[in-house]
Amino acid sequence: MRSVTVRDNQSLFDIAVQEFGGVDAAFDLARLNEMGFTDDLKSGQILNTTLAIIDAEIVAYFSSRNLKPAMGTSGVKAKPEGVDYWYIQGDFVVS
Repeated sequence: MRSVTVRDNQSLFDIAVQEFGGVDAAFDLARLNEMGFTDDLKSGQILNTTLAIIDAEIVAYFSSRNLKPAMGTSGVKAKPEGVDYWYIQGDFVVS
């Protein structure tokens, strides 16, 4: 079994593209590591894998340039928006 070490702010989708050449691998990575595919990862965390490469050209691109994508959303809290969340004289001003 092979392992991958998570870098700061990486998600399973980042790891999937970097190591396997496609985001589809994120779902298998989550299953193999008994986690949800949207779970936040910690820097230094070890992920085990037995997955096959989806697109060798993409993996070679990242590897040859030593690129480690880190597009994770850890710590980002989105504020709900839309009519369901507005309140009169607060977000929604009636004039």
